Amino acid sequence: MRPFHHILLSSLILFLFQACTESVPEKAQPKGPDHRLKAKNSKANKPPQFVAVSIPHLRLRSTPDLEGAVLERLALESVVEYLNDSTTFTTLVEMGGEKRYEHWYKVRSNNGNEGWVYGGCIKFLSERESLRFQSIKESETPIPLVQKEEFSPMDQAQMKRFGQLIDKISIQNKGALEEATQYYEGMFPNRKASVSDWALAKLISFQQKLHSHWLDRLPASKFQAYLSELKRYGSVDMQQNASLRELDQLYLAFALGPKGELLLVPNIDKFQRRVYRMAPANGRIFLDLYAQDIEEPVLKDGEIIRPITELAARLISWDKFLLRLPDYELKDWIEEQKGLYLNALLKGSPNRPAFAGQPKRLQDDFQLAYTNLLEQMGEASLILKMRPYVEVLAQENYIYNDRIRAAQAKVYE
Repeated sequence: MRPFHHILLSSLILFLFQACTESVPEKAQPKGPDHRLKAKNSKANKPPQFVAVSIPHLRLRSTPDLEGAVLERLALESVVEYLNDSTTFTTLVEMGGEKRYEHWYKVRSNNGNEGWVYGGCIKFLSERESLRFQSIKESETPIPLVQKEEFSPMDQAQMKRFGQLIDKISIQNKGALEEATQYYEGMFPNRKASVSDWALAKLISFQQKLHSHWLDRLPASKFQAYLSELKRYGSVDMQQNASLRELDQLYLAFALGPKGELLLVPNIDKFQRRVYRMAPANGRIFLDLYAQDIEEPVLKDGEIIRPITELAARLISWDKFLLRLPDYELKDWIEEQKGLYLNALLKGSPNRPAFAGQPKRLQDDFQLAYTNLLEQMGEASLILKMRPYVEVLAQENYIYNDRIRAAQAKVYE
């Protein structure tokens, strides 16, 4: 009996070995949890997902950290597309007195910029809401250029009257901007967009003139006592004494400079809140870009004071705006800004030249900005002009020469 048991056991082992080593056809392989997870995380199988911005002026950054260049500021409740990418690490940010540790998420704005937003400032939409936004996005056709409308005789009379009232206001009057804003609010409710755009442009031109006058006469050094309050709380109570109330009446406020110094700047946030609700759609887009330029300037006294990528983003934002609205009322001011930004982007400034050393070579931060411009900022006429210039730079190993000079000149055309 014992030999028989040996034979039976040997046969059984041989049978099991053959069964375990036999190849299973590909289609017959079971799909366990790992397979399902891979399919779920695959970009090809993932439905589009959107997030809503939950704070005003959320910064869209070029890199997932608090030092990343600001590509764009996103409005409260605006919806942007999540690009299925997030950080494995979290960043500590204090929000409303509460410490938050959140991941960063990569998104694409409606302006075409791709960058990173802090997780504590967004809210993921449900799959149903995301699909609705995707269907809206797919159904949208390219927006045609806005043609300048003809003004009716009634429009022209109202515009003329507004212009006369604004011209009579003395900029030496500390309540001048408040008076001009009240005229705008009272005379242009429910007017057609072209008329409201004209009136808003007139009001902003007056605001620029007034602030230029007062900033020349009110040196920031006079208010250095408020620097510690500004650093500690992020703002200064402008109602605590008579001199600060006068600044508030002038729509002026304090801000921290790039080196931590106190600056006296136009209180564009207050001005924007007054006129935003009445401004037409194009005017609101302008106000958002304008506020960013005033509150966080990239150039000061001819020098670059913010990351080069941020400089590039401002330039492209204004380029896209004029592509959409070539006859906008403040076109001359925008063109002037574009010229300053383009020159700084291509040549740098005394404190940060684009080319330096011997031989002169394009600096790394400019190289990075050009790469971000081409890869993260969507489509714009200036991006098309920059692409061949960047190609020439790479071919010449970023060392300045006659060929690079010629390619650079074409960008200005």
